[in-house]
Amino acid sequence: MTPVPEDAIAVVGISGRFPGARDTEQFWRNNVEGRCGVTRQTHADGTLLRARGELEDIASFDPAFFGMSSREALVLDPQHRLLLECAWEALADTGPDGLQDARDRRTAVFAGATTAGTGNCCTRPDPKSPPWSSRSALTRTSSPRGSRTAWAFRARP
Repeated sequence: MTPVPEDAIAVVGISGRFPGARDTEQFWRNNVEGRCGVTRQTHADGTLLRARGELEDIASFDPAFFGMSSREALVLDPQHRLLLECAWEALADTGPDGLQDARDRRTAVFAGATTAGTGNCCTRPDPKSPPWSSRSALTRTSSPRGSRTAWAFRARP
């Protein structure tokens, strides 16, 4: 048996949301069957007018499950809510001890995101508060997503 290097990395869980697919299994089935979740609209002459991919059931986020209030969830970027849900699903995909393993072992969370198109879609929890207070700004920027996700699951660095 070949020894595993000390700095080896293992990806053992996966999750994702895609237009027309709630999870990676459905995404794979769609690909195998040649189905596309992106809707295309064309002009009468056949030229592409627009293409649109929508995710299903994005309003079902459970803030209490992730240790946050409903008010905080209101201003949290929808992409960040999806990241938290998918991170949980990826940990669950690793097996029955996935979350505990993330807490007991050195675990890293890497997340890439953009704020394009989502920055102004959220409402403020308190209409009297400034629209870009430090708290609401943190919920809408992409920078702390990986850190917040690690914190949500109490992963050990």
